[in-house]
Amino acid sequence: MRPVILADLEAVASVLLAAPKEHWRTLALAIIEAARIADKYRKNTGKRHPHWGNGSLVDAVQTRTRADLPRPGDPAYLSAVQCVVSAVLERRDHNFR
Repeated sequence: MRPVILADLEAVASVLLAAPKEHWRTLALAIIEAARIADKYRKNTGKRHPHWGNGSLVDAVQTRTRADLPRPGDPAYLSAVQCVVSAVLERRDHNFR
C-alpha cells in the first residue's frame, strides 16, 4: 500500500460514514487490503489495478458508496477517521505494506 496521507483518511472515512458503524472496522480493513493488492499489482505490472487503482486508499474507494463528510470536529467524522487510522496501524503491525 502506498503511504497514507490526509486525503486517504478522509476518503475512507467517507465510505465508513455511509455504512453502519458496526461494519466500519471490517470495511476499513477490506479497503486497506484492496490498496495493498493494487500496490503489488502496480509494482509488478507498471499499471493501475483495474478495480482498485494505484495502491492508494483514495483509489481503493473510488467505486464504493461514500457519504458527504460532515464538518471537521463532528464526532462521527472523528470516529470514522480514528477507525481508519487504527486499521492502518493494525495492518502495518502485521507487515501488510
